Amino acid sequence: MKRHYSNVGMAALIAVGFLSAGSEQPSRTDELTGQPAFAKQAGTSVDPRLVLPATIDRALKNEIESATSSDALEQVLQRHPDQGQLIVPRIEALTVAEIRSDGPRDRFVIPGLEPDEGQGNSVTLQSTNDRVTLVTEFPGDTARVRFSDGSVHRFVGRFPFADVVTLFGEGDKNHRLTFVVLEDQMIYVRGNGRVVAATGSLQLGSAK
Repeated sequence: MKRHYSNVGMAALIAVGFLSAGSEQPSRTDELTGQPAFAKQAGTSVDPRLVLPATIDRALKNEIESATSSDALEQVLQRHPDQGQLIVPRIEALTVAEIRSDGPRDRFVIPGLEPDEGQGNSVTLQSTNDRVTLVTEFPGDTARVRFSDGSVHRFVGRFPFADVVTLFGEGDKNHRLTFVVLEDQMIYVRGNGRVVAATGSLQLGSAK
């Protein structure tokens, strides 16, 4: 059964500091506290999450390319956890394509977003007691939080969305708590963590 938490719009995102504006920085991480964290991106390009390096082992390349569903790719990741840098972005891209095609089905959904225009991006958000840091962990990541269609957000730590719902990202690098923005919804993609609201707590992925 699909679980919804409504009334999570721009006010909720402002409450967790996601919506200050500014230009992009070239560094690997970008501090959200007092720093730019939201930008629009124009134009389109090849999805770097689907590109395998020319130097990849041929057997591994064939194994990855033969996995035509996100579930099959998750199995490849289990067999090759040291190859997460190559496999995780492909899992994200394929899962998002499946959600676009089939809908969220029984995935956890946060509706009521007000998406911005422009091309989506991917980034990891890491929360500590006093700040949130943006980390570019995988190919194609950009150190900006965008709420445009197709944006992939990975969460590490505690992220309150106003008084509505709090996300707790508990996964390692290969299993980050991951959501995608599609139209006016933020939909669970993969990874380990919890969702806590007034109505109770929901475990996503595997428990610690």
